[in-house]
Amino acid sequence: MPKNKFLSKRMCDIKSTCKEIGNQYIFLVTIVAAIIAQEIDDNDDLDNLAGFLIVLGEQLAFASSIRDTCEANAGEEPQNVINPELSIDKDLYKSKTPKKKVVKKVKRKVKKSSSR
Repeated sequence: MPKNKFLSKRMCDIKSTCKEIGNQYIFLVTIVAAIIAQEIDDNDDLDNLAGFLIVLGEQLAFASSIRDTCEANAGEEPQNVINPELSIDKDLYKSKTPKKKVVKKVKRKVKKSSSR
């Protein structure tokens, strides 16, 4: 019989263990939210912080999904690779005032051939 019962249970029933870990995260987030809500008295500040944390969470989730996609396609040949230098719309960065053309006038001395 193994010495550590938790380790053997964890190895045999991974789905159940993942659910338990997920529940622990939910409880942790609930406790942290309650503490923050008690510490911040102004509703506008609390609302701004909530919006910031939502945006932060969405960006982190997006970064994670991009990593997953990249790692899943790591062995495959790249398709439709976007070159960041070419994808920038150059017209957005052009000045609205038209540029003047610089024309250099070149004067040549032409030798007249004397006709005999």
